[in-house]
Amino acid sequence: MLLRNLRLHRGTSVLALFSVPVALVLLSDNILSFIIPINLEEVTGSNFLTGLIIAFSSLVGLFSDYLFPPFLKNISWKMQFLLSGIMALFLPIIATLGKIYSSAWLFLIASIIWGIYYELLIFSEEDFMVEEENKSDYSKDWSILSSMHFITNVIGPIIASAFILMPIWQYTFVLIGFVAVGLIYTLSIFGFEFTHIDEDNKLTGKAKRHKFNLELFREIKIWKPST
Repeated sequence: MLLRNLRLHRGTSVLALFSVPVALVLLSDNILSFIIPINLEEVTGSNFLTGLIIAFSSLVGLFSDYLFPPFLKNISWKMQFLLSGIMALFLPIIATLGKIYSSAWLFLIASIIWGIYYELLIFSEEDFMVEEENKSDYSKDWSILSSMHFITNVIGPIIASAFILMPIWQYTFVLIGFVAVGLIYTLSIFGFEFTHIDEDNKLTGKAKRHKFNLELFREIKIWKPST
């Protein structure tokens, strides 16, 4: 795949290439984070109901953290990212339809998609680290990816303040374009694999792949005092 010919230094160039589609998807996400609550409040006429529907995406994300890993453990980061991007394509469309038809139910569906898409994005980032990066580079690599999140958190609302003044379908197509470019870029640069591909069935110099167990209170148990 084209990635092999572009690799100048595995610790930096591969991550730099991956940061581009991540930034595009996150930019669309953060623009919507500004616009959707405004449109939703206009539809519901209730700040409480608006907050409830928006918060539902976090609840969906919480359950996704525990339900998805067993099904994703054998799926490559590329497939996870593509699934995340496809869901991110539908998010602005459904939110826009919710505004046009004044339907809180459509916004609720958008909220569900929002929670699922974001968890898939995070899972793809984590598996990208395992598949493509050396364990010794993890601190640096995570700081770069975190920077993508922080930068889009700042830029997104600024752009959204201009988009909100545009016709609704106009900025919706722009947001779809951001994500579509990210998906096409990912397929062009990284190619496509459905399942994990490890050279010689080993992860030399890397962390072992995540082993997922459905333990709802696993994190809480960590804080249990020793006796």
